[in-house]
Amino acid sequence: MIFQAFGAGQPEQTLVQAALRAALAEQDFPMTAGTQQRDWIALDDVVAGLTAMVAADLPPGTTVDLGTGKLTSVAEVVQLIYELVGRKGKPLVGRLPSRPGETAVQVADAERTEGLSGCRVAKSLPDGIRELIDNGQ
Repeated sequence: MIFQAFGAGQPEQTLVQAALRAALAEQDFPMTAGTQQRDWIALDDVVAGLTAMVAADLPPGTTVDLGTGKLTSVAEVVQLIYELVGRKGKPLVGRLPSRPGETAVQVADAERTEGLSGCRVAKSLPDGIRELIDNGQ
């Protein structure tokens, strides 16, 4: 299972891309309360993880998590984007209603994944966001 992936080339309506676009344009970003806790993984690490899964000798039907094993709230991610961009505009946390039925916490079992495949996430959330900013994504 791939957890909350982010990176270059994602659709504009995904959270990281939408918040980054607004921050770079110095616009405010209306959002929900952002209390959902997610395990954010950079696309480069997803590719590395999938490659490791193909190479691993896993029993049929084995489920493997691709994630960091670390939780960061949606609001914290948007705040981080605005801090790293360092321009005008701000997240408007709580301006939009929360989506009904959304799962509160989603986290990968990264230790189990590493034990099964040798795959370990290499890029931190701040580094992944910085890379998007540096590459104009």
